[in-house]
Amino acid sequence: MKNITFFILSLVIIISSSFSSWAKTDTEEVERGFKGRFMIGIHEIDDVKEICFSDETTTAEDLVSLGSYSSQVEELYLDRCKVDDEVLASLPIFPNLRKLSLRENFVSDKGFAPILRQTRLTDLDLWYNTYITEEALKNLLPIAKALTVLNVGLTQLKDAGMKVVAANFTNLEDLTVSGCELTDSVLEDILSLPKLRRVNIGSNKFTPSALQEFLQKAQKRGISVKS
Repeated sequence: MKNITFFILSLVIIISSSFSSWAKTDTEEVERGFKGRFMIGIHEIDDVKEICFSDETTTAEDLVSLGSYSSQVEELYLDRCKVDDEVLASLPIFPNLRKLSLRENFVSDKGFAPILRQTRLTDLDLWYNTYITEEALKNLLPIAKALTVLNVGLTQLKDAGMKVVAANFTNLEDLTVSGCELTDSVLEDILSLPKLRRVNIGSNKFTPSALQEFLQKAQKRGISVKS
């Protein structure tokens, strides 16, 4: 009988411990970045600097419903959220945004006007938004000098867009232009970026000889290249 009682008590302790651990993990996850729906526990959190909606369909109403917390947000992740130009229109409610990730969405060249109001933005990730062309980069010119990190991989950037980047986004330290159908003619443009430290140029249309020459020059400048 004592053995049975001891077994039952041990089982209760294990279950209680597991629940406590799960609850702590769940709370930490909400505090760390609101993975999933952010409304869980939001009113118990005083400092909201990072919000992650990734893999959740997100509407403009979802963002607006953050209310006063939006002024605290510095990093916003909307990857694979079916974000379009309408959702972007709600971005002005984030006055202190420094990083914006819009990977794998449906943003077009015309949807960037709200981003121009993000005067503190330094890191912009537009990877795999296939409606984006060089016109999007032209629309971003008012904040071009503020950006230090830019990812426009797997967009319709092409050579014309890369030339816009090289001429205007001169404070970039980290640039991704992989899968943008770039040719040899823009390799020197990439090297002309004075503060560049890391660049991803993979899956483009560079010839082996031109790429080899580029890699040698990049190495001399201390630029890390992914090709």
